[in-house]
Amino acid sequence: MLPLSRLIVGSLLMGPAIAGMHYTGMAAMRMTPAIEYDPACLRIRRDRDRRVGRGAVDRVPPARAFVRRVPVP
Repeated sequence: MLPLSRLIVGSLLMGPAIAGMHYTGMAAMRMTPAIEYDPACLRIRRDRDRRVGRGAVDRVPPARAFVRRVPVP
């Protein structure tokens, strides 16, 4: 079982990595007509998603509430 600190660090690293892969992949695609992003709109959506994510995290019980401890023989 991973310590809580490693789970937190891992999740904090994984979120931006997934977002980075998504935006890198979208930027690499060549489409007709071209897809354009408004940087101000992206910032607004990013900030909104962060607020929504924090709210969801606050409502979810800690991970250890879902983990059943099994004694090691």
